[in-house]
Amino acid sequence: MAQPGSVAVVTTSTDPTGTGRWLRLGQHTLLAVLVLVCGGRSIADGAHPVAELATLAAFVAWYAVGPRLARAGRGGTAWFVGLVVLWGLLVLVSPENVWLAFPLWLLAGHVLPLLPAVLISLAVLVVVALEPVRHTGEASYAAMIGPCIGMVVALGVAKAQQALVRDGIERQRLIASLYAAQEESAALTDELARVQRAEGASSERTRLSRDIHDGIAQGFSSIVLLARAARTEEDPQRVRELLAHLEDGATRGLEESRRVVAALAPADLDEGSLAGAVRSVTDRFGTESGVDAQVDVIGQLPPLPTTTEVTLLRCVQGALANVRTHARARRVVVTLDATDDTVRVDVVDDGRGFDTDAWWASGAAPSGEGGYGLRATRARLREVGGGLAVESTPGEGTAVSAWAPLPTRRGGGLVSVRVVVEDHPVTRVGIVALLGQDDRITVVGEAADGEGGLEVAAREDPDVVVTDLRLGDGLDGVGLTRALRSGRGAPEVLVLTTYDTDRDIVRAVEAGASGYLLKDAAPADIVEAVVRAAGGETVLAPALAQRVVARMSRPRPELSAREVEIVAAVARGLSNREIARTLVISEATVKTHLVHVFTKLDVDSRTAAVARAREEGLIP
Repeated sequence: MAQPGSVAVVTTSTDPTGTGRWLRLGQHTLLAVLVLVCGGRSIADGAHPVAELATLAAFVAWYAVGPRLARAGRGGTAWFVGLVVLWGLLVLVSPENVWLAFPLWLLAGHVLPLLPAVLISLAVLVVVALEPVRHTGEASYAAMIGPCIGMVVALGVAKAQQALVRDGIERQRLIASLYAAQEESAALTDELARVQRAEGASSERTRLSRDIHDGIAQGFSSIVLLARAARTEEDPQRVRELLAHLEDGATRGLEESRRVVAALAPADLDEGSLAGAVRSVTDRFGTESGVDAQVDVIGQLPPLPTTTEVTLLRCVQGALANVRTHARARRVVVTLDATDDTVRVDVVDDGRGFDTDAWWASGAAPSGEGGYGLRATRARLREVGGGLAVESTPGEGTAVSAWAPLPTRRGGGLVSVRVVVEDHPVTRVGIVALLGQDDRITVVGEAADGEGGLEVAAREDPDVVVTDLRLGDGLDGVGLTRALRSGRGAPEVLVLTTYDTDRDIVRAVEAGASGYLLKDAAPADIVEAVVRAAGGETVLAPALAQRVVARMSRPRPELSAREVEIVAAVARGLSNREIARTLVISEATVKTHLVHVFTKLDVDSRTAAVARAREEGLIP
């Protein structure tokens, strides 16, 4: 609201609705029209032209000074009084100039507080009413009523405009306050979530530390004490008792370790493979978001380290969260595929997309909407030796492509009727000692890793190979089983492990294992399982037998199904971008597949790849 003595001029910065601008324009237009009309009528009625034009020019010039004073915020009352004085001089020059009273009443309502505005407006009204009497000597009610109505309307319009502008400013202030409150609330929510995550992580670390201390650590302490006691005990009966207690303690320790490991695994990976977990996550996303969500698994994925599976699953979850929050998509396709050395997952949507170059360069999300989590995803993938590519164009959707390396062919441990390989020395000694007590079994070799195990197996031609399932960062038991079972005269493979999840069992059986047994099984059961496996029987622990689903592994073709699709698309003359759109994958994935196609077909160009594929009968 204008202060007394200042010029009230509505500007775009104080009038968010813009209404005051149009009213002010109307006011200026009205004044200009009245100046022209009054000047013309006055000169036509005999007024001195020079006096009329000079006074009108002074009036208009002084009127134009108003906006400048308004920007300075001072001199409003003096300016208005000067304008009224100039109007009075105009009336003395010619009575026709009384028509300029209406703009004065409008200005009075804008410039002055209500009471001074009314008083000055009444003074102007008196001049307007008496001017006809001064010239004609006659007065009439009509000459009084018209100006009175004009004054009331002008003051009402001016004050209504001021109220409208004040309301607009107040609304703008309230909206700004609301936005500020929302931003503060969002910041507090983020901070609360961060604190809760930190507290949750701390609580979980405390819980795990407590569980390990109270369970596993105490169990190992007991085992150490029992072993020391057995080593110094001379009474054979007492030694047997101590060894029995030691075996019980080790069994409980295995069970406790299994429980802790299971608690750390992602829930979606508990009951199946990575492909099954991705399907579960994607189906749940589609149900909750209403987006048409589809999963394509190209061929059969190879066994992967748990860390790689968890990382790729988290990438899918993060990408789908971005689709839900930012993309405004109607359809999303998740594709799982494996090449010779990498496993890839693409998440492609048909949403609004964004400028990836600007985003990576700016370090912030488009339009200030918050982070997309892509940097965290990229960092997570780098931890397992993988990477991330993002392809997007505003209005054309987004393709997120994540990849991780397949495990190298190294590491592992096994046991056979004539060969024992185990990566843990103490465990290997125990297994060799156990099997060596049976006359039906001859142990002729040991190895500490998978590569050595494969060499020993190739040299000794064992009847049975018994392998642990998880063997560090290298080739796991599933990969070792698949390698051993791939040739002619392959040995039977018995998995002897600590882990008993359905996913682990199914993976081992699919790879060709003849049996699956837990390390805490009775010694007699382990020995009998080795003998039965050598006879070609399928051996499963009774507790695991009902949980195995028989599935056969299919051999991979020379080119994978996806690679054949891509070569066929190249043969049709499609570019990488067109192939990516057709198959709903990223261009980076298309390029990766082409590199593997070139390598497998021993070619160095797209044309040569098509020609060789046709020669081999891979494409028509």
